[in-house]
Amino acid sequence: MPPPPRCLLLGGEVSADQDATFAAWQAALVAPNVFGLVVGRSLLFPADDDYMGAVDGAVSLLNAAGPTARDAQAHTDLEAKGLIR
Repeated sequence: MPPPPRCLLLGGEVSADQDATFAAWQAALVAPNVFGLVVGRSLLFPADDDYMGAVDGAVSLLNAAGPTARDAQAHTDLEAKGLIR
């Protein structure tokens, strides 16, 4: 069986409950085929107007996920294709 396709999470609509949004993103980031976030309005125009806090919160989610075996495999795949050294 082939591995699931790699994907990035889309940020979605701006929510009044940013903590709930971050919790949903954090839960999804543990999926083995999810490699990161693609967000826009959710971070640039948060309900509380604290875009710096929103960006810091999203970065902390990615940092908490940390490097994993899938990151090492992705790196190996890119090397094998000659895309990186």
